[in-house]
Amino acid sequence: MILNKNDIGILSPEILLVGFIVSIITFGAIYNKSHRQKLITSFSLISLLIVFVSLLISKTGTTFDGLFVNNDFTKIMKSIVILAILVALSMGERFRSKNKLVFFEYPVIVLFAVLGMLLIISANNFISVYIGIELQSLSLYVLTAIKRDSNKSSEAGLKYFILGALASGIFLYGVGLLYGFSGSTDFNIIQSYISSNEKISPGLLIGMIFILSGIAFKLSVAPFHMWTPDVYEGSPSSVTAILAAVPKIAAMALLIRILYQPLLGMTDSWQQIIIAISILSMLVGALTALRQTNIKRLLAYGAIGNMGYALIGVATTSETGIAATNLYMILYSIMSLGVFSFVLAINKEGVQVEEITDFAGLAKSHPSVAAILAVLMFSMAGLPPFGGFIAKFYIFMAAVEENLAWLAIIGILTSVVASFYYLRIVKIIYFDELEDSLSKPLEKSTIWPAYLSAFAMIFSFIYIETLIFLSEKAALSIF
Repeated sequence: MILNKNDIGILSPEILLVGFIVSIITFGAIYNKSHRQKLITSFSLISLLIVFVSLLISKTGTTFDGLFVNNDFTKIMKSIVILAILVALSMGERFRSKNKLVFFEYPVIVLFAVLGMLLIISANNFISVYIGIELQSLSLYVLTAIKRDSNKSSEAGLKYFILGALASGIFLYGVGLLYGFSGSTDFNIIQSYISSNEKISPGLLIGMIFILSGIAFKLSVAPFHMWTPDVYEGSPSSVTAILAAVPKIAAMALLIRILYQPLLGMTDSWQQIIIAISILSMLVGALTALRQTNIKRLLAYGAIGNMGYALIGVATTSETGIAATNLYMILYSIMSLGVFSFVLAINKEGVQVEEITDFAGLAKSHPSVAAILAVLMFSMAGLPPFGGFIAKFYIFMAAVEENLAWLAIIGILTSVVASFYYLRIVKIIYFDELEDSLSKPLEKSTIWPAYLSAFAMIFSFIYIETLIFLSEKAALSIF
């Protein structure tokens, strides 16, 4: 297929990213100097900025015979992915240097993962979806196990790989069933086929269940969450920051596009599944996190619960609900990156600490850092007037508007339970006795996203209307 000017205009971000990846790999192979890692990280960040600008000015439409689509929804979700990766990659540089993760391949693998996420979000055919999923997944498997001298990192990478391969196989089997019954893997053709048949065949229902199971793994929602705590804990923290904030945006975008495009005619069937997964995720996230003492495992279970809240908006089957989910994902990614920049920066005598009890007395030794962490914990708990409260408010209101008030009540109750373990961290840093003092001062190159995130949560009322407008604009292009 020969690309014309219109195709290049639609694909410009992805084309540029591929070009940058090839150039950076070539440079890394040729330029073998001690400061190669910093140069390549800088080039990667500049590349992502250029790709972001090209995304903003890229054309809307479809190309590759309908395999790839670019519209308001995909552009907004891809923008979030690129900006989140920019922050995650830049704040982890100092951590990687200290922990001897100075492989020039690291930022290159991150760029490959970003390319996979962009393809996932814009895919308009299950074949292109699967290519994007595998490109993202293989990159993240390698990143998880990249600390080769760590047994925990190797174990986390192996668990992630085995379970991820199983989830990909389940997803692909569901795609095969949809193809067998509809005769196509194209989103539009499948949608037309399902809409034209009054009775949904059992084969299509089974295929839908397998596809949703595969995506649920990528979202780390219950009951497909088993890998999340172990992978979060075992991965290098700079990798965990990426896992926590970015792939979920692509997976949620994919879920929304699949449910509201090819599977739109099966709404009555998948709505019940989404509601069940949402409730189970909120319960597992809230109750299991209560017993965690490791900050990364606690945040892993918190992420499971947060994805459960986001799925409430998807379950409403309304434009308002999808807009609320989009808003929730944006604000959650901001909070998550802020918390993980704190995790990356905190250490004792050069050794990173992960036990929550090690934060005791933080308010005395690092009062400003303790304040921003408290703000982020209040926001994660969904307390007003912080950004996290606004995100949950819009999700619950969307459920009430669509006669799912009972689901909103479950969300509120689990949110109250979840508040306990977030507020427990605040209690520890302010009221528990100071033991071994944390290193001082903290790395400014690592902690800055936490400050920005905290200010964003405090002053969310300033920009929230803009985010709501963008979320509604993205939802409108889906409907």
